[in-house]
Amino acid sequence: MPNDLICLVYASHATGPISQEDLDEILRVSRENNAQLGITGVLLYSNGNFFQVLEGPKDNVLKLFGRIRKDPRHTGVVTYSCRTIEKRNFPKWTMGFRRITDDDTQAIEGWNHLMQNDGTDAKELADCSHIILALINSFKMVANR
Repeated sequence: MPNDLICLVYASHATGPISQEDLDEILRVSRENNAQLGITGVLLYSNGNFFQVLEGPKDNVLKLFGRIRKDPRHTGVVTYSCRTIEKRNFPKWTMGFRRITDDDTQAIEGWNHLMQNDGTDAKELADCSHIILALINSFKMVANR
């Protein structure tokens, strides 16, 4: 069905320096747009790398992701997962955010492998699923404190 709930997870690399003001603006616009589209999720940022989880009605998520892929502020967009879900992981967040520190990434086994994956090898993408799960769970634990 076209409006099943889906969860889409991707990573990308900034094309240039990203300031705190840039991140604030990205979040402001994302939260406004996502609220209108019924989309929830989180954005993680670490040393020029973006990692985002989008969840919501399939048509809306795919349309938004099409726009995201064309955004000139980032490149190397790699989709790690796009699947139907029964319920949202982040139902109250039009866009949660966390800046990931080097200490955070060191605690997640396989982080460097995840961020170096160029998305061309389907088996390697599948092998990254445990890293994605660890990342999402670590974010949820921090957010629920």
